[in-house]
Amino acid sequence: MDGIKEPAYLRHSLALDHTSWTGLLRSGKSNIIFSDIDAVLERNQHFIFCEFKYSSTDKGWTAWELPQGQLITYLQLLATHGDKGILLLATHNVHADAARDIDTLHDVTGFSIVVHRDGVLLESNEMPASKWQSFIVWANENHHQWPGLHQQSWFSTGAH
Repeated sequence: MDGIKEPAYLRHSLALDHTSWTGLLRSGKSNIIFSDIDAVLERNQHFIFCEFKYSSTDKGWTAWELPQGQLITYLQLLATHGDKGILLLATHNVHADAARDIDTLHDVTGFSIVVHRDGVLLESNEMPASKWQSFIVWANENHHQWPGLHQQSWFSTGAH
C-alpha cells in the first residue's frame, strides 16, 4: 500500500465497546477486560506504540501508573520487539465530557519515552509538548538510533 487511501476514515472511525465482556473473562478471581493500544506507527518493522492518558495537572503519567494489564501488555510488546519498539506515553487535557475528539498532534501536553533494554523497562524524564511532533518525526526517520535511546541524558538512571 502506498499510503492511507482514506485519511477521513481515521477521523470518523467507531469506538469499540467491550463492556458486554465484563464478568465473562477472568484471571484467577479477578475480572479482566480487553486492552487497547491507542496508536501504532510501523515503518520497516520498527514500531512506535502510543498510549494517551488524560491529566488535569501539569504532571504527566509514568509507565508504572498504567493499569496493570496495559503495563504487562506494553512490557511484553517492548520485550518482544527489543530495539525495534518504543512506547510513547503521552498526556492530554481533553476531558471525557468534551464534545470533541483528542487531536493526537495538537492536544498532547507532555510525554515520556519507554524502551526495554537488557530485560529492564526504562522510561525517560517527562518531555515537553513542544518536542512531541519533532520526536515522532525523528524516530520515524532514524530507526538505526533507537538502540541507544536509553543512553540519552533525558533518561533517568533509575530502572524498573
